[in-house]
Amino acid sequence: MGLAEKRALNELQTKAWPGYLARIQAAASYPVEVVPNWDSLMPTENNSAHFVEFFDRAFVKPLELMFQEFCKDDFTKNAVREGLKKIEIIGDAEAWSSTKFGEFKAGTLTVRHDSYTNLDDFKDRSETARKAVESGL
Repeated sequence: MGLAEKRALNELQTKAWPGYLARIQAAASYPVEVVPNWDSLMPTENNSAHFVEFFDRAFVKPLELMFQEFCKDDFTKNAVREGLKKIEIIGDAEAWSSTKFGEFKAGTLTVRHDSYTNLDDFKDRSETARKAVESGL
């Protein structure tokens, strides 16, 4: 990883991530634990200039949309709050399809996506994550 890629990851971790975490937790209406796997979220030469924006579209927007759906009624909102304890974010070049985005097990939602492809499919990724959580609660 060269300097441009290191700079992009540092910008995500130090500048953008606190705001992204706040957006996810605000959408959830509770302080859900969200843990990015920083080692898997490596910018490449192809995406380093837009890595922070791509991360938002790949992971943050789908999670916000998922929680907005869950918070439409109190019953669902409370069930999610009780059952969804943690979200793990993993960068995975093999997970370019929205169908591979979310897996829910033992209170943890693991979301995987390539932070460079199919970024505009965030609604589909949100739906996949929502269904994973709903079927596991």
